[in-house]
Amino acid sequence: AKDGPGLKEIGYPGDAKQLFRDVDDDGSGVLTMNELDSWSADLWSGFKRWCAQTFTSAIDMVMKLKRSVSAATLARRGSIVGHEKRGSFDEMPSFTKADFVENACRMGWYGFFQTVL
Repeated sequence: AKDGPGLKEIGYPGDAKQLFRDVDDDGSGVLTMNELDSWSADLWSGFKRWCAQTFTSAIDMVMKLKRSVSAATLARRGSIVGHEKRGSFDEMPSFTKADFVENACRMGWYGFFQTVL
């Protein structure tokens, strides 16, 4: 476990290594989201599952969450498949938090915590 000077900076008076061991329930040496915050881990897991069931790709997600982006716009910016294969999303259109909050609910996101995601 890393010594955790960050904990000292925020005034944690205890032993950072012991805290890590206490939180690391499975003793793996890695803290998982579930070990830190099981509620958030469940929310994130549900969101990933919803995304997998709702969208066919990252491009599909962008197109559906930002309704103003057309396939023609994406094609002008380069091959839709090409972006995914190259893993380069630098030139992909994006959506705002407001787009996400509005459209995720419209598309069936049931978690109701879209502002948290």
